[in-house]
Amino acid sequence: MLIYNSLVHALVHAAMSLATWLFFIGIAGSLLVIVISFAEDLHELLGKD
Repeated sequence: MLIYNSLVHALVHAAMSLATWLFFIGIAGSLLVIVISFAEDLHELLGKD
């Protein structure tokens, strides 16, 4: 039973670490989209057509 518990603990720990990395990668991607959208909108507003 102890081997099973330590195996499950290791798997859960690995899954939590992966989920944390994926969360922060998603936040960074969203921030990049916001910055690009803001830059394009600012260029469109200030551009001379």
